Amino acid sequence: MPELRSRARDTDFSLIDLPRTEPIDDPPGYLRAAVRWHFSPETGSPYWLKRAEMLDFNPLTDVKTFEDLSLFPNIVDELRDVDVRDLVPAGYGPNPPIPAVYESGGTTGAPKRAIFMPDWEEQFTAWYAADLLEQPGLGDSGLLMVGPSGPHMFGQMQRRVAAVLNSVLFTIDLDPRWVKKLVARGAVDEAAAYVDHILEQAGYILRTQDVTVLTTTPPLLQAIARDDDLVDVIEGNRCGLLILLTVDRSLSPLSRIYVPAIYVRTVLLLVLILFCLMPVKVLNKIDAISIEELDLLYKIPNSVPISSNEWLNVDELIDKMWEALDLVRVYTKPRGQPPDYSAPVVLRRGKCSVEDFCNAIHKEIAKQMK
Repeated sequence: MPELRSRARDTDFSLIDLPRTEPIDDPPGYLRAAVRWHFSPETGSPYWLKRAEMLDFNPLTDVKTFEDLSLFPNIVDELRDVDVRDLVPAGYGPNPPIPAVYESGGTTGAPKRAIFMPDWEEQFTAWYAADLLEQPGLGDSGLLMVGPSGPHMFGQMQRRVAAVLNSVLFTIDLDPRWVKKLVARGAVDEAAAYVDHILEQAGYILRTQDVTVLTTTPPLLQAIARDDDLVDVIEGNRCGLLILLTVDRSLSPLSRIYVPAIYVRTVLLLVLILFCLMPVKVLNKIDAISIEELDLLYKIPNSVPISSNEWLNVDELIDKMWEALDLVRVYTKPRGQPPDYSAPVVLRRGKCSVEDFCNAIHKEIAKQMK
């Protein structure tokens, strides 16, 4: 059992002050300050100070690099029943601010709980909204959030982002835990009816309000992509920009997509493929493993190891997608000019005759051909 001796007096905790506008310029110093904040008796939370007594290493002396963080055990299950007040660091003083408490979806059992202190929320909101603020025309616009709110961070964050953008926020709540229960007991029709109910509400808002931004989750995105009427509404003049956000930022850059509404149908199809249709396993974060471990990943059938962060091996993933979906590219060649390789017509293999090609461009073309 390690003995924690305070190093708080010798630590510059300003390195971990929030909110922050500039990137961290001293990552090792930031790590040292963060570890000492959580494991010094004067500043640490009751949970982590007690948990440290069960560790076989001393965080204050043994955690020197980011790789050393792997010494910590996986404590995710402990977050299911921990007293959230024990997660508040003592460094906030005798009268700390009230934390926001968020829960997971409960897919693997009882929901896990985490807290966000006000300064953390402010930083997270700024990070979350930063690239939105760079998109033209989003200020003073309408935002529609179709997804879980309640105890989930997803919905609460949309309210904070809407305030930053000075935008009106429309919300349609989804209870994912109820849907999972319906599916678990085989009530597929009830689950489908519930999703239809959610989409019906979304369609009404999109038809009657000025919505520039639509935020949703992958399962609801799948349902939207199958609803031609709803896609037509999104493609209309009311929604100038579609923003598809997922809760899991580790999917970046696929987790956040900004597209003009005219391309909504194409993007919905693409993301639908990525999230639910591909019979190919995508193994992410290969930038964080060794060559030997990568060789092992390549032995997994029907899988493609990639790094979405470093954009490694994505070309192979794209090739696998085309192969798995049985699609072909058909290029046009204007008379007397070289072929145009910039914008192919995409057809399914086996349905790529001249007539199929013409119908993909416009149904009237095939009728006019002799």
